[in-house]
Amino acid sequence: MATIPAGEVRDPKRNLPHALLIAIAVVAFVYILIQVVWRGTLPGLAESQKPLADASMQFMGAVGGAIISAGAIISITGNLNILVLSVLGVPFAMAEQEQLPSFIARVHRRFSTPHVAILISAGLMLLFTLKSSFAKR
Repeated sequence: MATIPAGEVRDPKRNLPHALLIAIAVVAFVYILIQVVWRGTLPGLAESQKPLADASMQFMGAVGGAIISAGAIISITGNLNILVLSVLGVPFAMAEQEQLPSFIARVHRRFSTPHVAILISAGLMLLFTLKSSFAKR
């Protein structure tokens, strides 16, 4: 998703590859660290229904479970924010490139935002959200 707003970045040809490589390195390091902690604290990892929470409970007690739960909520919220903010730029960019009708690329005079693209994206997200469910059927 980092490449979607690349047009708003100063010198994207120089800065974007560095940012992507640093992000990949940080995420890989964190995932490797999580695997090392899991293996060291939870021998029955394959049988666990919630391995990260079980490992943190064993490692840090009830506080560890709370920290992992809070971290998961923060991570999910951040991921959803990134998706929403990135998705809003796609119809605007497509309209600028004449792949969608040009009225979608209109920019609000006062706020300098692509208000039509935002309204269309938000409306579609609302529609798809209301028509779907997280519950298994």
